[in-house]
Amino acid sequence: WLAQDMSLPVALFTLVDGLRQAGLAASTSRSVQGEPMLVFEGGRTAAYEIKFEPQAGVRDVIRTVAYILPRTHQLLMAAEHERQGQVPVIVLNRATYVALVAVIGEPALDRVFVRAGSEPGAAKLQLFDGPMPRADLEERYRSHPPQLSAASDLEHAIERIKLYDPRVPWPADRDRPPGEDFAQLCEALSGAPLAQCLADRDDSELAQLIYRFALVTTVGAQCDLLAARRNPGAHAQAVLGRGHLIWAFFVFAALGADVDAERVAKLLAEPWVRAQERGVHASRQRAYYDLVWFLRTEAQGSCLLRLAELMPLRQRAGWRASGVAAAVAVHCEPLGEQLTHHPLFHVWPAPLYALAREAGALDLLPKDNPFLSHALALSHVDMSDALIVRLQEQLKAFEALDPGRLLPVLDPLPVIVDVEITRVDGDDVHGHTLLSANNEAEHKVVAPRAGHNMSPGEIWLLEVQAARPDTLEQHFDDLGDVRCMIAVPTGQWLEKVTV
Repeated sequence: WLAQDMSLPVALFTLVDGLRQAGLAASTSRSVQGEPMLVFEGGRTAAYEIKFEPQAGVRDVIRTVAYILPRTHQLLMAAEHERQGQVPVIVLNRATYVALVAVIGEPALDRVFVRAGSEPGAAKLQLFDGPMPRADLEERYRSHPPQLSAASDLEHAIERIKLYDPRVPWPADRDRPPGEDFAQLCEALSGAPLAQCLADRDDSELAQLIYRFALVTTVGAQCDLLAARRNPGAHAQAVLGRGHLIWAFFVFAALGADVDAERVAKLLAEPWVRAQERGVHASRQRAYYDLVWFLRTEAQGSCLLRLAELMPLRQRAGWRASGVAAAVAVHCEPLGEQLTHHPLFHVWPAPLYALAREAGALDLLPKDNPFLSHALALSHVDMSDALIVRLQEQLKAFEALDPGRLLPVLDPLPVIVDVEITRVDGDDVHGHTLLSANNEAEHKVVAPRAGHNMSPGEIWLLEVQAARPDTLEQHFDDLGDVRCMIAVPTGQWLEKVTV
């Protein structure tokens, strides 16, 4: 979907992003004169300089790209299905297009879609036959730097996260989930402390900071997941959803911290965590999630082609100059979305370092490339650091939790579950879900009877639509009396289940 109020360069970048996901080797650049360029690579590279007319709009961008698109692909606009100022565009490879025409026929196709490439839009095209302008990596490196002047509440943030105990997933005196403190610490580390490490050219301090960031992210993601288990329907994610956990995997893999990387990979495989990190996000974030999975299982996710230039780097032979330049250019695309424009992600491209370590090519990293001049290792990290020690303790506490007693995540709502009725209290019917083999891992639910004839011991289908806030009082020898925020699922009884 392309919004009609997009700027033309952003619309061009977004459209080319879609072409890349459809398997076409295409990229955007700028000519020496500063005009947008569209480059098609493959057996023969073709580059077009595009000069849009003053009256040009997003539809002209679509038509122009379709006009010069290689015959291997086809662009279609579903003009009658526009919604809220957004134009739906479909990218098909040639084989799929031919198969679609064979099934429904060209007249039926033309009734729904407009073939966008019959003529160019309001633009002048010029086949570029001069030397291709090379990306100025020094300039790109300076485009998203952390600032020495950035505000940093580092010590206060560290003290807050040290207090967290996994046995109290969401303390009752907090409005926001505990993961919020971990997210704030991540942001604090990525500001002035990161800028200071780079200014001092101190690789040991940089390794310490990057490892801290990844470990804080890991613990924070565990906090989010645990809070979500206890609070159906609540916005429990604070660290998750930003792509930080994806990047933490690459940080650990790049440093050679294999145990930490394995822990993160298992966490990313959790269905709810996957939905947060790979759900409704820009293609760049989904592509890096798919890259994690590809490196572990060889499974190719639907967005992996977005990072096609990185694939050759799995082999040592792929680390030739042209391959490295192409991979770095993908990492730091000027119009790339916020995942890789995060200061820490931008200046230290962990996926590239991780691929270099996997390929045994750390010695081939170009020292004159600002993005790849800081190869780091776990041996640079001081494991006796007080924050790292505390975070490792918290991770061990998570791992000590009995997985058989952990509540399943009910998110997003609504969701339909089987419930065994335990008591009927006036108009309120109480029960527990039947989602686990362990009764202690079941959600206690309550919902209005709404005229149904219901008795304890019966099994009913409940559509969980929301949750009632509540508190759970607990006592631990080392913590004393604590109160934890929980939410009790509620909704609408649908029907009795016949056993």
